Amino acid sequence: LNDGGLYQMIVQVKDNSSNAVNSTMSTFNWDASAPNLFNPKPSNNSYITSLTTAVFSINLTEQNINSTINVTLFYRKPTLGVNSKTMNCRKTNETGYDGADGPNLICNVTVNLQNDGFADNNTVHYWFNTTDLAGRTGNNGTQTTPLNATIDVTNPSVSLTGPADGIK
Repeated sequence: LNDGGLYQMIVQVKDNSSNAVNSTMSTFNWDASAPNLFNPKPSNNSYITSLTTAVFSINLTEQNINSTINVTLFYRKPTLGVNSKTMNCRKTNETGYDGADGPNLICNVTVNLQNDGFADNNTVHYWFNTTDLAGRTGNNGTQTTPLNATIDVTNPSVSLTGPADGIK
């Protein structure tokens, strides 16, 4: 069986007297691949520039989307408990099919990190997870190997030390 292929099956049962009965035809999709989560935003080892409207996003390619589970963002301070948010996903183009691997989606969520106890210069550990209809799990980062971003909401400052006033 090929991954992502559609197959049809009829089951026939025979007894010892050679009486037989066939089931109706069933169609099924063979899924041997985990969902592919890629292109996280913020990117690993980057910066988050808003405490109250931090946007997290991830791309997803998966043949058998489980729309009831969707994609989850997990995030935490390095030494504290884990927070999670369900992400909103949409197709990346009109048809949602960009290639042979299945539907391509972009998933995002806006998080108020300040409400979760984060402050300027804190590090955010985060990762993404989803499970498809076949029960296969896809991750980008994990709890033990998370992605990292630093919160930086302070504007830089500058002070002029020369030339002195009135000097041209």
